[in-house]
Amino acid sequence: MKLTNFIFLLGLLAWQAEAAQISELKFVQSGAGEMPETQLLQNVRSKAGTEYNQGFVTADVKRLHETGYFSDVKSTVNKLDGDQIEVIFELEVMPHINKVSFLGN
Repeated sequence: MKLTNFIFLLGLLAWQAEAAQISELKFVQSGAGEMPETQLLQNVRSKAGTEYNQGFVTADVKRLHETGYFSDVKSTVNKLDGDQIEVIFELEVMPHINKVSFLGN
């Protein structure tokens, strides 16, 4: 009986996490230069005002990394008041080579 209650509680907690709404979606960029937020939003499926889905956030991290603009991409999910969630993507902008010089032979 106790195991059944525990499994039910785990299922309920998982359902509650998935039913939360994304109230804020933030991009924190560090490194050389920044990509416009409009371009970043085109590369993520997670949107403010939609239901939170961990699978979408995981795929968003992968998709942002695959653009080739970032050397590191991380996501952080913070619970806000009620059933609201804040999703933060931390992006390390890939350095760009501006000049190559050869000295000597």
